[in-house]
Amino acid sequence: MAYFGLNKTAYIQLHISVFLWGFTAILGELITLTSIELVWWRMLFAFVSLLFLRRARKGLLGMSCKEIVKIGLNGGLLALHWVAFYAAIKMANPTIALVGLSTTSFFTAIFEPIISKKTIVWPDVFIGFVAIPGMVLIYKNVDLQMVTGLWVGIGAAVVLAIFSIISKKQIEKSNALGMSFVQLSGGWLFISLALFLWPSMQFDLVFPTGPNLWLLLIMAIFCTTIPFILSLKALRKLSAFTSNLTLNLEPVYGIFMAWIFLNDAKELSTGFVIGVLIVLVSVLSYPLLYPVTHKDVSE
Repeated sequence: MAYFGLNKTAYIQLHISVFLWGFTAILGELITLTSIELVWWRMLFAFVSLLFLRRARKGLLGMSCKEIVKIGLNGGLLALHWVAFYAAIKMANPTIALVGLSTTSFFTAIFEPIISKKTIVWPDVFIGFVAIPGMVLIYKNVDLQMVTGLWVGIGAAVVLAIFSIISKKQIEKSNALGMSFVQLSGGWLFISLALFLWPSMQFDLVFPTGPNLWLLLIMAIFCTTIPFILSLKALRKLSAFTSNLTLNLEPVYGIFMAWIFLNDAKELSTGFVIGVLIVLVSVLSYPLLYPVTHKDVSE
């Protein structure tokens, strides 16, 4: 398969970025802030760190005001996705939140024809439906107090699918680093505006200290800024098929690391594990069939 005949440097860069993103679930569990506080500080630290990159500043200056507004609004979806994802972790645990997130490919297959005004690719939808028996098994084998966390994780997947589809359209006309800065800062402004309009939301504007500060800095720099840069560099060399195949491994990495570092496996039954495997097989089979279902000549 052509996947293994790629530019090795780019392949390694992309895998490192996906691996680093996999740690965000664990960090989200360890950071004791609320999901809104966590995302607010993560986005703030991340977009400030991007200001130290000359190409990010140059890319930002090359954007029109209309383009900045559109990308910034899409950044609001990114913020909403992260808030929902970390809320799912707090409600349940990283493994269950990542299982919900692994349905992103299915929702992408549903929403992309609508948002991009393309013909529905029915094999994509079918592959997504393959995950449903797995989700049923997971639902039946999850403690009732964690079911809400699972549904919130699925909600995070829905938002991520829409965000990704819009981002794919926007990156065609934008500088990648400048776009990343606008998305992150736009998401931060989105949360700030929400806090201003709804002051009853749980948010304590106190600069984080101790373990929370260090974990947030690790998340912002090593699990946000650096993966953004590495993935963008990799995308200069890799096809869309290859990047999609690798990005679908994030839930796999995240679930594996949650089992290893947080011992989430002790809460999971055999039925739950089988359900997770069914979902992951359906997710990973999607990009393997991508060339057949999409006939993309660039691939």
